[in-house]
Amino acid sequence: MTSPKSAPTARGPLVAWHRRAGGRIETVEGWEICVSHPVQPDAPRSGGNLLLDWSHRSVTELGGPRVSELVSGLVGADVAVRRMAAARSGIVCRLTPARAIVFGDPGSGVLGDPAAVDVTGGWSTIVLAGPDAINVLSLLSSADLRTRAMPVAAVRQGPVAGINTLLCHFAGHWELHACPDSIVSLWEAVLDEGQAYGLQVAGAERLGEVVTVGGGGEEGTT
Repeated sequence: MTSPKSAPTARGPLVAWHRRAGGRIETVEGWEICVSHPVQPDAPRSGGNLLLDWSHRSVTELGGPRVSELVSGLVGADVAVRRMAAARSGIVCRLTPARAIVFGDPGSGVLGDPAAVDVTGGWSTIVLAGPDAINVLSLLSSADLRTRAMPVAAVRQGPVAGINTLLCHFAGHWELHACPDSIVSLWEAVLDEGQAYGLQVAGAERLGEVVTVGGGGEEGTT
């Protein structure tokens, strides 16, 4: 009798980096992820600057003339272009009138819709949190990231460290979404510039300190 094969384990592009850095890797809900990193002696217990890998989150693209309808079903109202809103277990980023990206589980109803495409393998996410996050990003981007130019809940796509990045501004953190082929370079660029601000790498177990379960909460409203 042949034993049933187990489902394949998904692995984000930063897992090898985490292993080399001494991160603890576990399999969680079908994903091999870094759950923790060794705590550095001078690391602050709270309130410091953190860099986290969130590449194990599902991603869905919505496209076509029914995007407004689908977005409204997810968040209760339509979302303006270049803005985002909190959905049931993630965020919805409106890129154009006919295109939106959902980071997180959109639910079976949306996934079964012809206008929705699972593009999880096409995106990776890193989270930059802390009081100096904007200072770190400003060293890597020529864009004006000050709140008056890019307020909370704003979405902007452009180069960060020369890498095309979808940048999302939350009240307490920034999410940087990019192609998996480029995410290691982006991660290392952010980490390098962040050293002057005491930036620490953290595992997924600390995501709850940075983001709410829904991915944005009140921070992600339009």
